[in-house]
This record gives sequence, structure tokens and C-alpha cells, in this order.
Amino acid sequence: MSTVWAELKDHRVTAERGVGVVRLTMTLVCIASSDIQPESAYDLRGDLQLELSNSSPRYVTRCYTKRPFWFRGSNRAEGIVHAEVTPRQIEEIEELRNGNELKFLLDFTMNAIGVGNGQPSILDGHQSSLLVSSTYWAQALSAAGVAEEFLLVVPAPPATAGRKLIEACKTWQKARDAIVGGRWDDAVWAARKVIDLLEHTSEPDAKARDRTKDERVQSFGYALYRLASAPGHGDDVTIEMTWTRDDAIVAVATAGALLRKAVNGRRP
Repeated sequence: MSTVWAELKDHRVTAERGVGVVRLTMTLVCIASSDIQPESAYDLRGDLQLELSNSSPRYVTRCYTKRPFWFRGSNRAEGIVHAEVTPRQIEEIEELRNGNELKFLLDFTMNAIGVGNGQPSILDGHQSSLLVSSTYWAQALSAAGVAEEFLLVVPAPPATAGRKLIEACKTWQKARDAIVGGRWDDAVWAARKVIDLLEHTSEPDAKARDRTKDERVQSFGYALYRLASAPGHGDDVTIEMTWTRDDAIVAVATAGALLRKAVNGRRP
């Protein structure tokens, strides 16, 4: 039986949101251990697993092709593979990779479509590691609307919004992307910049029990401002602080909630 390996072209994955599922799409280059007869077509079926550095791989889902891989007189063929996952599975993938490189393992076989020209009926797939670019992964999550799902959705600012509010929305997007990229300190610091742009950088003058709702919201923002300022300081206390994914989500989600309130408050 001939053996075949798979490589992820350009380390790229795209994502499309469906009803309750997200379809991941990958372009694979399959390389057989020997030349395949010209104009031989194969489909691909297999299991997609998450490769982890500190434990055994975790099964994710099945993958499949809609159109065959064609070997055209060489041992290489290129084709598109799909895999369907739920938003909750993506969130668990994010928790398990914890900011590290995203690597999938593919266990697969390729079956000939039509036989008779001398090609092998089955190509035995060698377990292949598929490294995904963190940039493309962040783009895929954003395109599918999943990057926002584990935080929240901040609407685009209206045309009447001022410069600071528009800049705050852009900064919050950077904070969210920093979480996807595993840069916890950067995410917390970007959340602090959002609060700065929203001008929640001081406590209200009124006593706590006498504060209005808006003043209490301002106080809430100021508490986040104090917390999220720490990554930008280098004093003896803050330099010892270690930031985690959960810390980053607390900061970015809280900043996003305050930003959402500010954006919606500017709508007619």
C-alpha cells in the first residue's frame, strides 16, 4: 500500500459560520511515497485532532472533501478539506492551546475514485501535523464571528461618534486579537487604553452611596483602569504580576461592555 503525507498550504485556515456550527476549510498538499498514475483522483477522509505539547492529542472532528484530489503524473496533489466544529469546540481549542501555536494532527486515508488505470485503490495516510498561522487563525475566528462570541459584540460606532470613541473601538479590536494571539499582557494593556479613551480614569467626586448610575458606571470603569494599568508599570509590585488568559478576558470583556454602552449611547 502506498503512503501519503499531508501539508497545510500557507499554514492557512478559513472559517464560515453556519447554524450552530463553523466550517473550517483548509487547502492541503498531499505527497505520495511514489508517483501515482496520471489523472488519478482520490477523496480524503480522516480525523482531525488537536496536537498538544504537554499531553496526548485530543480528537476534534471528522474531515472530508467535496471534490477529489487529482494526481496528474506526479506524487503531489492539492485539494480542499472541510471540517465542522461548534463554537464551544473552538472555545475549548483556545483554552487548550493557551496562546501557543495551533497544531492539528490529521489521521487520514485517500480512496481512489474509479480504478482500472493501475493506480492504488487506497493511499495510507501518514499522521500529519498541520501548523496554523496565528494570524490566519485570528482572521478565521473574526470572519466567523467566533472571536467575539467568548467576549461580546461591540457594534461599530455611528458616523456621529467622536475621534476618541472611534479610536476606542479600534483599540478594543486589538485587545481582542491579542487574546486570540495569546498575548495576555498586551490584551490587558489595550483594555486600559480603551478605558483611557472612554475617560473613566478617575473616581467620581460624590460619596459611593450618593452616586448616580452614570457615576457608578464611571467608578466601575476606574476600577478596571487601575487593574489594567499594571502591565505598563515597572515598579517592584507590578513587575511580579503574571497575567493569564482569564485575566485578559476579564479586562477585555469589561472594557468591551463599557465601550458597547458608550457606542449605543451615541446612537440616535
